[in-house]
Amino acid sequence: MEELKLNATVREEKKKKVKSIREQGGLPMVLYGHGVKPQILTVDKKDFARVYKQAGSSTLVKLFVGGSQEPQNVLLHQIDYHPVTDEIIHADLFQVKLTEKIKTEISIVVIGAEDAPVVKEKEGSIITNKDHVEVEAFPQDLVHEITVDVSKLSEFDQAICVKDLNVPDKIEILDDPEEVVIMIQEPRSEEELAELEEEVKEDVEAVAVEEKGKAEESEE
Repeated sequence: MEELKLNATVREEKKKKVKSIREQGGLPMVLYGHGVKPQILTVDKKDFARVYKQAGSSTLVKLFVGGSQEPQNVLLHQIDYHPVTDEIIHADLFQVKLTEKIKTEISIVVIGAEDAPVVKEKEGSIITNKDHVEVEAFPQDLVHEITVDVSKLSEFDQAICVKDLNVPDKIEILDDPEEVVIMIQEPRSEEELAELEEEVKEDVEAVAVEEKGKAEESEE
């Protein structure tokens, strides 16, 4: 992967309101880390979105503050989104030392589900039980994501556990090795579908009776 870079400027919270920064295409951020004095920064919103798409929260990013030629090694640690527009509105950056291991989370990405024989031939469903794992490693050894290829799964009793994940030797997974990451759900039988339909019908009828009772009480 290419080296990821971000350029940021130091900002004074009292002199420029956060709303104004966002309206001008900026993204407010806070930089902190072990033994580091926190800094309030601004970065271009589009640049940040581009880098975050590639880096996630587990890939090292070179941060240049205030035109400095010496980058700071950071992880994009905490991302806040607008509750309505889902737009990124704030970010926390965690400065790391390349000589110290850190604990963080790496996302799990499943591929090949549509090609799996258990899906194509037996109409099973592949269920993701975990979408990330906690790991420990030196910052420069972290990877963006852990890919799990399920295209070879062919039986209902097959599963992929944490111990089966393929990660570089320099990354230690801290989760329980026996914990299930991927499992297969068998298709429902006609009897199960009939029972489920009956349960839904009973629930709908119960809700209708309850609402009718409330309406009668209101009229009284």
